[in-house]
Amino acid sequence: MAKIVPFKAVRPTRDKVSLVASRSYLTYSKESLKEKLESNPYTFLHIINPDFSEKIKVNNEDLKYQLVKNKFASFIKQGILEKDLNNCFYIYQHKKNNKFYNGIIAGASIEAYLAGDIKIHEQTISKRERMFCNYLKSTGFNAEPVLLTYKKNKIIEQYISDYCKQRPEFEFTTTNKVTHKLWLISKQKDLDSISKEFENIRSIYIADGHHRMSSSALLYKENKTNSNAFCMSYLVSDNQISVQNFNRLIKNLNGLSISEFLKKLEINFTITKKTNYHKPILSNEISMYLDKSWYSLIYNSKKDEKLNVVESLDPSILTDNI
Repeated sequence: MAKIVPFKAVRPTRDKVSLVASRSYLTYSKESLKEKLESNPYTFLHIINPDFSEKIKVNNEDLKYQLVKNKFASFIKQGILEKDLNNCFYIYQHKKNNKFYNGIIAGASIEAYLAGDIKIHEQTISKRERMFCNYLKSTGFNAEPVLLTYKKNKIIEQYISDYCKQRPEFEFTTTNKVTHKLWLISKQKDLDSISKEFENIRSIYIADGHHRMSSSALLYKENKTNSNAFCMSYLVSDNQISVQNFNRLIKNLNGLSISEFLKKLEINFTITKKTNYHKPILSNEISMYLDKSWYSLIYNSKKDEKLNVVESLDPSILTDNI
């Protein structure tokens, strides 16, 4: 059982939301990031790049986080960002190429994560956990939600559908041709009903954001306050999730000939040569393109082999065996 709660978001005013909104910092080239920061005083990128205009860049981690916190506070003081007065769930809709994704932004219980009710499919790196934990401790805010998914729930879907028929609080389109909409759920009756439905969902899964969740859990373990007990999350039902292919390019065969390489693969895989492009459709199947030919590789697990949830994933099987 996962406790999912409404919260008071800090968000842009309606007239500036399209200017504040940004993609992930890592998706910008140095040139486009510089252009964005120089031309747009409202972009959220200024908060996570608070030393942009300084001649000397800040390399000290603690000092950098304090500058982020100060810049965040200045955005609030200038009225660019405002904190909601009441707890809300937030329905966020993302539309691109006529495909819609709808979900609810909420607080997800760290206790549920520690208890295993919010399930993982990746192991995390301790160094990154500590870095993000220090960031949260210093800045005091979640900037990007963890993406969670759950088995489709008719009642939750109906609430989302009903609210999406109303006028959104935010509606804008970004230059990458994505339309963003946001609705607020503030009626206590609706909040209670949605929270109860989430409590009845047996398992929720992390689709993206394992380090954000694990670092929030680390902070909670160190300081069990109510404000640290939840992590901002975006919850979407499983029918809304699009799973992308995971691809690896191997540049050489480590001195092996093609026939030698295939013979070694046969130790752990059942290999079937295909006549055309082949996309994996079976469990533990990997598609391989080698020497202008397509192959299906299906991992043959050993009788006494006990793989944990991460080791059983196709990327791990590829890494460990190929």
